[in-house]
Amino acid sequence: MWPRDTSGAARSLPEEGIEALSLLFLPNDDELDQVEGWLSLDEGRRLAFLAWSVPAHLAIVELGSWKGKSTAWLASGSRLGNRARVFAVDHWVGSEEHRHLFWEPGASTFPEFKANMAWLGLEDLVTPISGRTVEVAATWDRDIGLLFIDAAHDYESVRADFLAWSPFVVRGGWVAFHDAGAPGVSQVIREFVEGSGEWLGDSTWPPWAAKRL
Repeated sequence: MWPRDTSGAARSLPEEGIEALSLLFLPNDDELDQVEGWLSLDEGRRLAFLAWSVPAHLAIVELGSWKGKSTAWLASGSRLGNRARVFAVDHWVGSEEHRHLFWEPGASTFPEFKANMAWLGLEDLVTPISGRTVEVAATWDRDIGLLFIDAAHDYESVRADFLAWSPFVVRGGWVAFHDAGAPGVSQVIREFVEGSGEWLGDSTWPPWAAKRL
């Protein structure tokens, strides 16, 4: 592990093929880690690195945002890179696996999401889109440089998200899956990504990611 670079800098140690030790250390990573969510520091740093590499004319799309932890890492990485816009797609009422975390039925995490983006100064780079991920994909018309899939984790939901959104990922662009070890997520990766001939996987750091060939 490299020492933290307080200026915010990408670190890469190339190896054979696509495998590389690539994280982005940010000067405010302690603040980013304070946002409530399910993302480790190194997962955040990996997302930040991927976002940092996305050209300005391409979109970064996140499916499932909750209170904005991964959104913040993506936008912070993009801000240090080419300032590609981050589109956060969520209905902000939680998937079935998260409903037990709400104090009252129908509650929304969107106010906390917006407050976190404002606190971190990321509002200028983040566009929230409220709606179900597959329904939003039906109206989407932009090329994507990085797609982060982290909505519902059951097989049918992950499969639907991948099939709806992955056609927009350009050659050289990335798709990343949070919780790749979860049964539904890993099954989608096996069936539609690994061995497809369209993607080259990179498991060096979580979240699991693949680059479009």
